[in-house]
Amino acid sequence: MSWIPCRRLPAVLEGCMVHRASDSSCPDKKFPRNVRRFMEKVRHTMADQNMVGAGRAILVGVSGGPDSVALLHVLHQMADDLGLRLGIAHFHHNIRGTDADADVRFVENLSEKLNLPFYYEKNTGITQLQTGCSPEERLRDARYEFLQRRAHDNGFDRIAVGHHADDNAEQILINLLRGGGPLGISGIPPVRENIIRPLIRVSRDDIMTYLSVFRLDYRMDHTNTDRRFLRNRIRHDLMPMLKTGYNPNLPETLARLGSVLKTDNDWLDQLIRPIWDHVLLLEEPGRIVLSIPKLTRHHLAARRRIIRCAVEQVKGNLRRIQYLHVEAVIGLIQSGSPGRLDLPDRIRAHCGQGQLVFEKCVMPLRDAGGSGRPPRQMQYSYSFSIEDVSGLPVYISEIDRFLILTRIDGPQVRDPAGPGPHVAFFDWDRMVFPLVLRNHRPGDRFDPLGLNGTQKLSDFFINHKIGRRRRAMIPVLVSGADIIWVAGLRISHHVRITAGTRCLLRAEMRNPFL
Repeated sequence: MSWIPCRRLPAVLEGCMVHRASDSSCPDKKFPRNVRRFMEKVRHTMADQNMVGAGRAILVGVSGGPDSVALLHVLHQMADDLGLRLGIAHFHHNIRGTDADADVRFVENLSEKLNLPFYYEKNTGITQLQTGCSPEERLRDARYEFLQRRAHDNGFDRIAVGHHADDNAEQILINLLRGGGPLGISGIPPVRENIIRPLIRVSRDDIMTYLSVFRLDYRMDHTNTDRRFLRNRIRHDLMPMLKTGYNPNLPETLARLGSVLKTDNDWLDQLIRPIWDHVLLLEEPGRIVLSIPKLTRHHLAARRRIIRCAVEQVKGNLRRIQYLHVEAVIGLIQSGSPGRLDLPDRIRAHCGQGQLVFEKCVMPLRDAGGSGRPPRQMQYSYSFSIEDVSGLPVYISEIDRFLILTRIDGPQVRDPAGPGPHVAFFDWDRMVFPLVLRNHRPGDRFDPLGLNGTQKLSDFFINHKIGRRRRAMIPVLVSGADIIWVAGLRISHHVRITAGTRCLLRAEMRNPFL
C-alpha cells in the first residue's frame, strides 16, 4: 500500500515557540530505568486492552504538544517490534492565529524526520473559542471526524490519541462536579471503537521525563493555562491542592475508581437488557417508544438507565444529557398527563396514551433566529403550586434551563447567601400561589429592588444593556399579578427579605451543564 501525504507546507517559521526538554544525555543502546518503565506501561496497556496486533496501521493524532509528541515517539520506538505502520494527522483548530500555523509546520517537520506520511486539515468553521461547552464540543467533533475520514481513506485501522492518566483524573473530577453518573465518572475509556489511548496509564510527569531523556522538542498551547475554562482550573488549581493536601496518588486513585465503576456499569448494562426488551414497544431510526405502565413497575434506578439508553439510541451519544434531563423525563412520566420535553440536540420526549416516545427532530426545537436577527418571541408559562415547592428541578424546555423552588425555615433565614445571580430569595409570606414562570411580554412592569416605584420591564432591559437576543432567554417569576423576579437580574422590592421575615422561598435557575 502506498502512502499519499498531503501537500507539503512551507518551512518552519523562525522564532516559533518551540519548547525543548532539558539536555539529559540521550540513551544509546540501553534505555534508562524510567524510560524502560514508561515503555513497559505503554506496552502493557496496549496488550491488556487489545489495542493493536501485528500488521496494524495506526494514524497518530499529533497536536505538537508534549503528550502527542511522546505518544508518536514511543509508538515509533515500538513499531518494528510490534509490526506497526504509522501515519501522522494534525488538525488546525484555527483559533490561535500564527501559533496554530507554527504548530502545523512543527508537526510536519516531525513527519519528515521520521519519514512518516503526514495528513493535515484546517478548521474553517469555528474560529473563536468561548467559555461555553458547545464551541469546544464542535471543535472536538470536527477533529475526530477529520481523523476518522483520514484513517478510512488511507487504510489505517486504529487512531491513537495522547490522553494520559492525569487527563483521565481531570475528566473524572469534571464529571463528578457536574453530577455525572457511573458512566461519566468511569473516565476516559482506553479503547472506544477504533480510537486507542496507549498513554492512559502514564502520568504527565512520566511524559515530561520521557521527553527530557530523549531531548524531544514540543509545542505549548497557551489556552491550556486559561482559567476561564473548568478543565484548566481543575488542572492547575484543584488537582495540585488535592494531591498536596489529601492524596499524592490522586490520579491513580481516581483511575481505580473509574475502572471499578466501568466494570459495574458494564455489568448493569447486561442486567438492564431484559428490562429494556420488556418495556420497548418500537425501535426504529430516530424513534424509540416505551411502555409507561411497564417502565413504572421497575426500580427508579432501572427507569433512569432505560431513559438514558433510549436517548442514546435516538441521539447517538449521551453528550450534554445530564442528570437533571433524566429527572425531568421521570417527572413527565409521573405527572400522569400528556406532555413533552425538548432535550439537547433536537431530541424530543413526549408521553400520552401510556407511551413514552423519544424522537430526533429534523428542525431545531427552539427558534434562535437567523444570523443577525433577534430570536422569535417564545410563549411559555409554567405554574407552580405550594406542593411544587419541593427542591426538585423542573425543566423549562424553551430556554433549556431548570427551575428549582425550595422553602427555607429556621436559622438560615437570617443569612440567605446564594452562589450567584441565578439564585434569589423571597419572603415566603408575601408569595401568592400558584407562582408562574413565563417569558416576558409587552407591557410588563415591576418594582425593582432599590428603585422607588415601578418600571417598564423593557426600560429595565435597556438600562442594563440587555440586548433583544439575550432577553428571549430571561424568564420572569410572577406571584399573583406581580413580577417578583427577572431571573438572573433583580427581584421585586415588595417581596424582599426584612427583619420580620420568618420563612424564605429560594428560587434557582440552573444551566443543565453546571
